[in-house]
Amino acid sequence: MSLESTTLWCDSTVVLGWICAQPNLLAVFESNRVARIQELTEGKEWRHVSTGDNPADWLSRGANPSELKRADIWWNGPDFLANPPEDWSEMPHIEPLTQKNRPVFLVKTVESNVIDLLFARRSKLHKIVRIFAYCRRFIQHLKKGNRSGGDISAEEYYSSLVELVKYSQGDSFNAEIESLARGMPITKGSLASWTPFLDEDGILRVRGRLKNWLFTSNSKCYVCVFVCFSTKALHLEFVSNLIKEAFIATLRRFVSRRGKSSHVYSDNGTSFVGGNNELVELGRPLEINRLILVKEDNLPPSKWKLG
Repeated sequence: MSLESTTLWCDSTVVLGWICAQPNLLAVFESNRVARIQELTEGKEWRHVSTGDNPADWLSRGANPSELKRADIWWNGPDFLANPPEDWSEMPHIEPLTQKNRPVFLVKTVESNVIDLLFARRSKLHKIVRIFAYCRRFIQHLKKGNRSGGDISAEEYYSSLVELVKYSQGDSFNAEIESLARGMPITKGSLASWTPFLDEDGILRVRGRLKNWLFTSNSKCYVCVFVCFSTKALHLEFVSNLIKEAFIATLRRFVSRRGKSSHVYSDNGTSFVGGNNELVELGRPLEINRLILVKEDNLPPSKWKLG
C-alpha cells in the first residue's frame, strides 16, 4: 500500500506559524523543536483543524470512557475527512512568526590595550603603576597558579613602571629603539643630537645637556647653582653671561624642569638684583612667590641643617 500524500493537522495557529518560520528566528526552546519537526515532516502538508473537529482534543481536555464509547469523532474522525480534499474548509491565513521582540546582540571587536586604557582614564602615574602591577600579578596567578596577596611590593612596582615606560617609548620611538637594539646609532630624527642609548632595562635614555654642550677653547660661560634647603639636591644651569636677562632665562629653565619654588634665596649679585626688579615689574610671570635677596653676612652657613 502506497501513500499518495500525507496531511498533518494541528488546531493551534501559533504552532502552525512556528512550523512555517525559520527556526533561527525563534527562541532557543521553540527553535530546537521546530527544526526537528520540520526535519521529520519534510514534504508533508500541514493544515489547520478547528478545536471542535479535533479528536485529540477529547483526551487533552479529559473525557470519561463512557463518553468516548459514544463519540463518533473519536472512532471515525471528523466528518469532513470523508469528503475530497478540495471540499475541505479553506486553510486560514497564517503569518509565519519571527519573534519580533527577540533581543539581538551585536558584537563589535575593537583593538585596545589595557595600558592605553589606563593612560586614557587615569592622570596620576602612581595610580597607573599600581593598577598595572595588580593586573600583572593577576596574570601571573593564572599562569603559575601561585597566589600572593597584600600590597604591591617595591619590586613589582618598579618592574611595572619599567614596562609602562618601555611601552610608552615604543609607541613614540619604536624605530629608534629597534635601531639601538641592533647596535646601530641614531643619526636622524629628533633624538640624534642627544646621543640616545638603551639602559640595562631596555629603557631609552639620552646623555643629557651637559654631555651635548659644545665647548671651544675660546668659550666662556657661567654656572648657576640651585640648592634645595630641604633635600640638599643640586641643580646646575649654564648661564651665558652675568646680565639680568641671562639670569631670568636661567631661572625660567629651572622652574620649567623642577617646578615652582616658594622662595628663592640669593646674594646681592648685580644680575640677581636686576632679575628681581624685572620680575616685580613684569608681575612675576614665572609665578615665583618671592625672590628674596640676602646680604653676604646673612647667607646660611655651608653646613646648613634643618630642624
